Parts: sequence; structure tokens; C-alpha cells
Amino acid sequence: MSQTSFTDDLYSPNVSCKTIRATSPCIGDSMILSDAAIAASKLVHRYHATHAQKAGTDVVSETMPVHTFRAAGSIVAVEIVPIVAPTGGNKLFTVDVKRGNAGAGFASILSAVITVDQASVSRTVYVAAITLPNAVDGDTLEVVIAASGSTGSQGQGVLVNVHVEEQPV
Repeated sequence: MSQTSFTDDLYSPNVSCKTIRATSPCIGDSMILSDAAIAASKLVHRYHATHAQKAGTDVVSETMPVHTFRAAGSIVAVEIVPIVAPTGGNKLFTVDVKRGNAGAGFASILSAVITVDQASVSRTVYVAAITLPNAVDGDTLEVVIAASGSTGSQGQGVLVNVHVEEQPV
């Protein structure tokens, strides 16, 4: 079977074919019609799992599940926002994100917990370094907050965002 190669040819108005193999990145976002109705099964799914403790109340220790993967995926970002940071004394809180499943206990995915203390700035986004970003079907993520200290004022409210992407099922 012989091959024919065409270079820099323009066909107008339309070309129909059964299969097209395009080199990357020749099809861009602007080339996809807004009403293209691409099936969800063909897209990477992005979720923003959020956990918050109410503003105006002391941050307290707790562990809260926030997301379970239904397909292979990855954790792309972890952001912590202290609504009001601790002041004076030695009060602080830490935030960790852990991953686990039926076959394995929970373990941190971060290189280190994020510590929020009197040196932290209220309403500032702190981005955690992720060392274990990959996840499989059935993995669950949990946010672990540990409050400590005996003097000063504890932080008032916290927001934790965990950004994940999953392959289509």
C-alpha cells in the first residue's frame, strides 16, 4: 500500500474522513464548538473538595473525609486559608491531607503539614507541597486539623481546598 503525503494544502469548504490522526497540539480549545456536547466519559474530571471550619469560632482538631476517587486520578493542589490566624502566645494549628483505602491505612500526601501560627497572615492562601499526587479507584482523601497551644488566641475559622483530577470512568 502506498502512502501519499500532503503538506500545507488547504481544502475548502469541508473535508470528510473516517479517522483523523492529528499531531499535538493542532486542535485547540477555540476550535471546539460551544455546543459540541462532548461526553463526560471523554473528559478529565476536576473536583474541588472543600473542608471548612466556621469563621468566628476557634479552629479545633478534627479529621474529615473529603473525597473518594472513582477512577485513577491525581491531587493537583492543596490550599489552606486561615480566616483569622492565631495571635499572641503559642496557639497554632496544623493541616494535613492524607490518602487511604480498604487495603492501606491513611498516610500523608504532603511533604510537611502546613502550620498556621501567630506568624501567619489571615485570609492568605498557603499552598502545600504534594509528594504523593497519584490516586487509584477507591482511594479516599481526608483533611486532618490539629489545634494546640495554651496561651494566646486560637485561629478563627479555616478553609482547606483539595483540587483533584480523575480520569473518565
